[in-house]
Amino acid sequence: MGIFKAKGAPAPWCSLVWKDLSPQRDKFLVWLVVKNFITTCDKVASWGGSGLFSCLFCPCSLETRDHLFGGCVVYKELYAGLLAKAFPRTPSDDWNIELQWASNDLKGKQLRNQAAKAIWRAMISTIWRERYSLKMEDPRRASRR
Repeated sequence: MGIFKAKGAPAPWCSLVWKDLSPQRDKFLVWLVVKNFITTCDKVASWGGSGLFSCLFCPCSLETRDHLFGGCVVYKELYAGLLAKAFPRTPSDDWNIELQWASNDLKGKQLRNQAAKAIWRAMISTIWRERYSLKMEDPRRASRR
């Protein structure tokens, strides 16, 4: 039970993940990302898997959670296109800094923050779904990237 609900005060990211009207699937996926329960290529390699483990979006980088949702060019482009006007900043390559930023700066009930939270969650969900689609579309092509 400890995996799903920790005892004591809620984590600082709790309201970022769960509190608003976003689709449940987006909330659940963001929770998986925050807890690092997603199956990225670095995890597959650590389990003894074989193949190429580079990011499908920018093949020069190892696919990790921290890369996909921080350092990846796709994350940065989505941020620039969707959130940069409301929250002008340069996204960090470090997932933990991105999570801390979102937890601190996107809290509150203001419409701007609620919308930004939903957009941030949708960005994470979109990146993961697109990555999954690319992998499943043609596994041979995905492994050559």
